[in-house]
Amino acid sequence: MVGACCALAMARHGYSVAIIEPTEISANALNDDGDYDLRVSAISPVSQRFLSELGIWQALNANRVCKYEKMFVWHEHGQAGIDFDSAEMAQASLGAIVENRQIVHALRLACEQQANIQWFSPDHIVALTENSEQTVCVQLSSDIELTSGLLIAADGRGSATRGLAGLPSTVGDYRQKAIVANIDTELPHRHTAWQRFLSTGPLAFLPLANGQCSIVWSCDNALADRLINAGDAQFCQQLGDAFEFKLGDLRSAGVRQSFPLGWHYCEHWLKNRVLLIGDAAHGVHPLAGQ
Repeated sequence: MVGACCALAMARHGYSVAIIEPTEISANALNDDGDYDLRVSAISPVSQRFLSELGIWQALNANRVCKYEKMFVWHEHGQAGIDFDSAEMAQASLGAIVENRQIVHALRLACEQQANIQWFSPDHIVALTENSEQTVCVQLSSDIELTSGLLIAADGRGSATRGLAGLPSTVGDYRQKAIVANIDTELPHRHTAWQRFLSTGPLAFLPLANGQCSIVWSCDNALADRLINAGDAQFCQQLGDAFEFKLGDLRSAGVRQSFPLGWHYCEHWLKNRVLLIGDAAHGVHPLAGQ
């Protein structure tokens, strides 16, 4: 998402852009009636405006975009809590929950329609040479060589381009995993994003347009392993306990997935003609999505 947004924005400003993408991304139509993806993002109003300027926000299926108007955050210990309401800010919403694949699909179509964007996919960089202070040259796995005034690395946390450019990163491990799933709730989510801080890690419930909630449950590795392997009823019971059953009884709506949580940052995001953006530059805990 980050790389395609950058490419499209630069192309719209008249630059000639090459996108080097290692995976084959299909631009085929999405199934608008299918299950919701486990990978969703909380898109802030500022990001919505940026996507609107690119024509991407308007291209999304509005029926699968869920604006959240309120947010409630509380802690496992004590009665402290904090809430936010868009009405108090005279705003229509605090943000929106959108499936990543919806945004990626719209970006792919827009980039393919942009005459000054050229795709190299599937392909990847195998060597990088800075010929002068003005240009950088990359060699692709397909033996194609490209020369440019700027190379923007948007290739994620494990950025290979970052290594080729000699931009070191500092990394750390939270010793936690994040469990993601889509959940049916007894009570309506009321277009509210919920987050509870537990001693084993934060738990978020994010509202989806179909009435479900997308959960991101970050917890210590041992607990995460037990939860991911638990039966459906047991998992929902433990999830409900952790959430204090704010939305009544819970029922899993499908598969659960987990991924390890770590952090990294680069002291320098720019070196000569190479610039890091997105997760290539820094990676944070998923609770920062809210």
